[in-house]
Amino acid sequence: MKNFIFSLLLLAFTWPTVAFACAPPSNLNAVPSGTTAVLTWAAQTSATSYDLEIEDATNNPVSFYVEVTVTGTTYTVTGLIAGGVFQIVAQAA
Repeated sequence: MKNFIFSLLLLAFTWPTVAFACAPPSNLNAVPSGTTAVLTWAAQTSATSYDLEIEDATNNPVSFYVEVTVTGTTYTVTGLIAGGVFQIVAQAA
């Protein structure tokens, strides 16, 4: 009986495991064409998806803002303003 109680106490004080966030994807590349742009990046080994945020770089997200999660290593952005400047943030998840 004493061994059983000790086992329960040991389980009660086990430190929790901590999950670390994935590194951001590397080699992010954008190829614009008119009002679209094809984004590509290198896969991260532990990533299951990628969170992308694309917005107007003039700090006016009302004119253009996209937030999307994708499972591959490519995404086509549509609806861009030709000649515009955009900011892209990518994070592996």
